[in-house]
Amino acid sequence: MPRLLLLTLLSAFSVFCNARSWKPVTLTRSITHPQPMTGLVMWPSSAQSRHAAYGNSIQLEFAYCLPSKVVTGCKPDGTIEYDWTWFDNILDDVASRGHQLIARFRYEYPSSRDVDGTRGATAVPAYIKQRQDYTETFAENPNNDGPTWYADWTNAELQRFTLQFYTDFARRYAHDARLAFLEVGFGHWSEYHIYGTQLSLGRNFPSKAFQKQFFQHLGAVMTDIPWAASVNAGDRHYSPLPDDSTLMAIPFGSFDDSFMHRSHELSSGGGWNERC
Repeated sequence: MPRLLLLTLLSAFSVFCNARSWKPVTLTRSITHPQPMTGLVMWPSSAQSRHAAYGNSIQLEFAYCLPSKVVTGCKPDGTIEYDWTWFDNILDDVASRGHQLIARFRYEYPSSRDVDGTRGATAVPAYIKQRQDYTETFAENPNNDGPTWYADWTNAELQRFTLQFYTDFARRYAHDARLAFLEVGFGHWSEYHIYGTQLSLGRNFPSKAFQKQFFQHLGAVMTDIPWAASVNAGDRHYSPLPDDSTLMAIPFGSFDDSFMHRSHELSSGGGWNERC
């Protein structure tokens, strides 16, 4: 008899003998909440209002986060100055309910007033907006989502800041139990598109060369924080990812705000998100 077959038969016989001695055991614990980093996700305001009734069914909360709310300036040597209080308050609020945060920093958000009261203002730090070589562009009503300002990606300091910001973020929040995931991207809501606005790579959307540098940089610095990019980064019209095997080899996740939409799947006749 071949040795491998003999070992297989002996293993099966051993399992059979052990199974005959198994006994039912009563479960002495109850399942009271989802396991970490899984389950239903709510905005902090919704999680707060529903906490008394549903708090144990929620594990994660989601919030858009603004670089302009935590950056206070830049020193002459290029050191970015921060006051992280605004972001820490969000983390503390979510943690007070026993939950973890999914954070997404963004620059563009159509029609939003949460930067300075101006509809559609970018969350680019004020010190960059004040530079003479920085000029944003504007769209009145892209995709019927309302007025939107766009970061000026011709500006070298915006590019440098974006890389340095995530370096500093990774250093400060590595192993922070309040944070579950970080979502990154560009364009409307950092979802990797500017639908309704004419795309100008390197102007109102980062160039593919900078995007490659960005992903390589995050792969190097985000070693202790799970991070993800929108599935729309699979659109080669915007992104270098689909055609660059070195970028696709970087360990990162993907997020999809349209998951379970009726036209999400190929079988529905749409399927754009599924293809991405």
